[in-house]
Amino acid sequence: MNRPVAEFCNMRYIATMSRGLPLVKELIEDAIQEPATIEAAGGPADAVIRAGGRRFLIEMKSDARSASVASAISQLEAVRDSYPNGAKELLPILIVRHMGDAGANLCRQRGVNWLDFDGNADIQARDLRIRIAGRRNKQRPKPQQGVNPFATKASRVTHVLLLEPRKLWTRAELQSATGLDKGSISRTIRALQTGGYLKPVSAAPSIVAVADPRTLLDAWAEHYRPRPAAAYGLLSTRDGQHTEARVNEILDAHNAAAFFGGLSAAAAYTNFGSFRRVRVYLEADLRRDIRDELNVSEDPRGRNVVLVPDDGGAKIGSETRSGRRYTSPILSYLDLQGEAERAEEAREELLRLIEAQWK
Repeated sequence: MNRPVAEFCNMRYIATMSRGLPLVKELIEDAIQEPATIEAAGGPADAVIRAGGRRFLIEMKSDARSASVASAISQLEAVRDSYPNGAKELLPILIVRHMGDAGANLCRQRGVNWLDFDGNADIQARDLRIRIAGRRNKQRPKPQQGVNPFATKASRVTHVLLLEPRKLWTRAELQSATGLDKGSISRTIRALQTGGYLKPVSAAPSIVAVADPRTLLDAWAEHYRPRPAAAYGLLSTRDGQHTEARVNEILDAHNAAAFFGGLSAAAAYTNFGSFRRVRVYLEADLRRDIRDELNVSEDPRGRNVVLVPDDGGAKIGSETRSGRRYTSPILSYLDLQGEAERAEEAREELLRLIEAQWK
């Protein structure tokens, strides 16, 4: 294998190679009931596995961050296309230690097979389909120490960048848009640069530019956890649209500032249809009289209003429509992860809108 000596000196990479190749070889042999052989790729790829008249092009990565997965996919595609009739004869497989949802989605979108050390896999070829999901290795290593650019407050930088990912941002602009101090901005930018989510601007090193907005969004989605609800309301209404209108009416009457998110925002931004539950970000604690009108309880069962304390991030990219303020399409998209009702359909609609805005 013609890898640079420095890369072979990376122990995590060597461990991935030594464990990953036998694992994928065994998996392929079990699936097609034919012996497989591991060969050197003779180029920038890590290896080729031959089995049953097929050739699998192997690329190894010691981590599965979205930026790393996206880079590996591009490399696999370039190597495959460099072979004669490569697209037909070579089937790319990415091997990582632990594949996350964002990385798996990237592979699926680009038609790249993958396998991880937990035993999860998504491999598809002619007359071959291997899909294993949900396994988790109890011995998974602890996360690396350092700044997490997708932590609650730090992720405001990512949020602002994704609102206009083609723009060249100054640090002062990011500080103004996020409300974070200079030190937090610098540490977060450094972490995003280290992760490969930002690209250098040679003419102005202090300028911040997004490398690939979809990769950055997927990385944030992989780490994102919706803010927990503080309480739940219950209103007698026909549907979610009616519930939203009643909540807005009550809050307006008391001059209580709020942002609607989740399914409400999806319906406001797209052609997404009906829903039941309304998610509301509150800028301040509700007075007792407002709580009474909303029939507030800490018990979520049967409730149709979700009340979430806002830490200052809900206003980033927010929009006002028909007199109501909605969280940005990006935050609304993230908040719908794992939600019930028709949340997945709403997320797809929002993602189409977000990608259209990026063009």
